[in-house]
Amino acid sequence: MYTVIVFHDGRNDYLEQALTTFDEQVAFPEQPYRILIDDMPEGRDVGMLHRIAARFRVDDLILNDQNLGSFGTIMKAWSSLPPGTEYVFHLENDFVFPGPIIVRDLARVLEEPSICNITLLRQAWYGDERELGGLVKVQPERFREAVVRGIPVLLHRDYFGHNPGLYRREFARVIPDTSRSVPGQILSHERIYRDLLLAEDPTRQFALLGRLTDRPRVIHIGHRRVGKSPDYEPGLADLDAASLPPEPEQLERERQVLAGRLETIERELDRLRQTS
Repeated sequence: MYTVIVFHDGRNDYLEQALTTFDEQVAFPEQPYRILIDDMPEGRDVGMLHRIAARFRVDDLILNDQNLGSFGTIMKAWSSLPPGTEYVFHLENDFVFPGPIIVRDLARVLEEPSICNITLLRQAWYGDERELGGLVKVQPERFREAVVRGIPVLLHRDYFGHNPGLYRREFARVIPDTSRSVPGQILSHERIYRDLLLAEDPTRQFALLGRLTDRPRVIHIGHRRVGKSPDYEPGLADLDAASLPPEPEQLERERQVLAGRLETIERELDRLRQTS
């Protein structure tokens, strides 16, 4: 059984884009169970979330009473997985899919017991990635090309990825939130969980789908934040401000997102006209 967890933080226009392209491009061997968890109670439009949930066949809509941040929300979602879940597809609300993804291929890679999760390559986002021409161009020695069960992958031990991807249910493990254990820093679940898994078994590894020369399989569109969360404090987040795209590029991405949203609405209106 496959379960999809969609992590949302109040940016409904991004969510619609993510789910629209997800439905269009991501093929599962069977109908997955769908969880949508929203971690932004401030300004929440409950009616809209219920409409989105109905439109995209969400089985369980979880509305956090307080903002838990990324780490806490992942833990809450993992604790809500239905019995029978074998694989979890992880999807944050600010990724879109430009081309087809065959989930069966991802599951085949996870038949290799040492691989904890497999994620999809995103485009260059931070300053060093843009300068060098891609995520995998930054410290390329982190990645090793391999073929697993006939599927080309990049193996690494750098992080338990939160980009869209798949992991086995056994690796959706609820652990204490230690993201604030270092004063003045917010540690990521991706690396806290990596450290835990590798401490238990140093032979474990993680995977990216594809080769070093492949084009991105997902596009990150989420430069705009909404509200305040445990993951975003100006005093800490501004340390990384120089790594974000320049403002004209951010505005162009915003324009593209809004244009895509308009296209989605027009398609939905056409569908309603045809069924009325």
